[in-house]
Amino acid sequence: EVSRDVLLLAGRFDRLVAPDRVIYYAEALPASRVQFEVLSRANGATADYGHLDLGVGDGAAIDVYPRIISFLQDGGDE
Repeated sequence: EVSRDVLLLAGRFDRLVAPDRVIYYAEALPASRVQFEVLSRANGATADYGHLDLGVGDGAAIDVYPRIISFLQDGGDE
């Protein structure tokens, strides 16, 4: 049983852990406990993210880090 909220971020062009593999985990969790997002221009991000881009890409400080911080500040573990 999942007792904490989970944030799953996927990069549109991630070839190591593609969005269709990440969504597999999102769908295995209770919908009320999971937030899933694909980081891409089509979804409002500044770039179509690959695997390393999520952590150290030029736009990570704009698109990725704020999402993680917001999730944690909103009580992502309640």
